[in-house]
Amino acid sequence: MAWGDKSIKDFFLANDRGLQFVTLLSLIIAIILFGVMNILEGKELSALLGGLSGYILGRSNFGGGTRVRVGAAA
Repeated sequence: MAWGDKSIKDFFLANDRGLQFVTLLSLIIAIILFGVMNILEGKELSALLGGLSGYILGRSNFGGGTRVRVGAAA
Protein backbone atom coordinates (compact mmCIF):
# COMPACT_ATOMS: atom_id res chain seq x y z
CA MET A 1 0.00 0.00 0.00
CA ALA A 2 2.76 2.44 0.91
CA TRP A 3 4.79 1.70 -2.22
CA GLY A 4 2.09 3.06 -4.54
CA ASP A 5 1.06 6.18 -2.63
CA LYS A 6 3.68 8.92 -2.29
CA SER A 7 1.73 10.77 0.42
CA ILE A 8 1.96 7.74 2.74
CA LYS A 9 5.71 7.49 2.21
CA ASP A 10 6.10 11.21 2.83
CA PHE A 11 4.04 11.00 6.03
CA PHE A 12 6.06 8.17 7.56
CA LEU A 13 9.50 9.22 6.34
CA ALA A 14 9.22 13.01 6.55
CA ASN A 15 10.61 13.06 10.08
CA ASP A 16 11.85 10.61 12.67
CA ARG A 17 8.43 10.22 14.33
CA GLY A 18 6.98 8.16 11.47
CA LEU A 19 9.90 5.79 11.30
CA GLN A 20 9.92 5.52 15.10
CA PHE A 21 6.20 4.66 15.05
CA VAL A 22 6.72 1.89 12.51
CA THR A 23 9.68 0.49 14.46
CA LEU A 24 7.87 0.51 17.82
CA LEU A 25 4.76 -1.06 16.28
CA SER A 26 6.91 -3.82 14.79
CA LEU A 27 8.62 -4.43 18.14
CA ILE A 28 5.30 -4.64 19.99
CA ILE A 29 3.92 -7.13 17.46
CA ALA A 30 7.09 -9.24 17.70
CA ILE A 31 7.01 -9.25 21.52
CA ILE A 32 3.36 -10.28 21.56
CA LEU A 33 4.01 -13.05 19.03
CA PHE A 34 6.93 -14.33 21.10
CA GLY A 35 4.59 -14.47 24.07
CA VAL A 36 1.88 -16.33 22.17
CA MET A 37 4.40 -18.86 20.87
CA ASN A 38 5.76 -19.37 24.42
CA ILE A 39 9.26 -18.27 23.44
CA LEU A 40 9.18 -15.64 26.19
CA GLU A 41 7.85 -16.25 29.69
CA GLY A 42 5.73 -13.88 31.77
CA LYS A 43 8.65 -12.09 33.43
CA GLU A 44 10.39 -11.36 30.16
CA LEU A 45 7.17 -10.23 28.51
CA SER A 46 6.28 -7.88 31.32
CA ALA A 47 9.80 -6.42 31.37
CA LEU A 48 9.88 -5.78 27.62
CA LEU A 49 6.34 -4.39 27.38
CA GLY A 50 6.86 -2.28 30.50
CA GLY A 51 10.09 -0.87 29.14
CA LEU A 52 8.52 -0.04 25.80
CA SER A 53 5.46 1.57 27.35
CA GLY A 54 7.68 3.61 29.68
CA TYR A 55 9.73 4.76 26.71
CA ILE A 56 6.66 5.73 24.71
CA LEU A 57 4.95 7.51 27.59
CA GLY A 58 8.19 9.20 28.61
CA ARG A 59 8.57 10.78 25.19
CA SER A 60 5.01 12.10 25.06
CA ASN A 61 4.28 15.68 26.05
CA PHE A 62 0.54 15.91 26.63
CA GLY A 63 0.59 18.92 28.93
CA GLY A 64 2.54 21.14 26.62
CA GLY A 65 4.49 22.49 29.57
CA THR A 66 8.14 22.28 30.39
CA ARG A 67 9.66 19.12 31.77
CA VAL A 68 10.74 19.08 35.38
CA ARG A 69 14.08 17.48 36.11
CA VAL A 70 14.01 15.50 39.31
CA GLY A 71 17.00 16.12 41.53
CA ALA A 72 18.29 19.05 39.51
CA ALA A 73 19.51 22.11 41.35
CA ALA A 74 17.15 25.05 40.98
